[in-house]
Amino acid sequence: MVTDAQRSGLHLAAESGAAEACDLLLEMAEDAAALLNCQDWEGATAAHMAVRGGHAEVCRRLAEQRADLQVPPAQSVFDVRFHVHALEG
Repeated sequence: MVTDAQRSGLHLAAESGAAEACDLLLEMAEDAAALLNCQDWEGATAAHMAVRGGHAEVCRRLAEQRADLQVPPAQSVFDVRFHVHALEG
């Protein structure tokens, strides 16, 4: 499933802070690496969406699944790694 903004179900789950849903989507994915690093229309990955929403647990789980935290979003300027560390305290 992809929305009009080219967001996957993982983007939506990460944005809403649904950590268990993120886990399930990745378990069921044919290619979890591609899903983790899938970018929407503005270049945001699921990790970017979790950071924007302040969902530290989702960020941690995506990082454990090997999300690329260095992917720069095309339309905004922030470093996901910095924000993940800030969320974790």
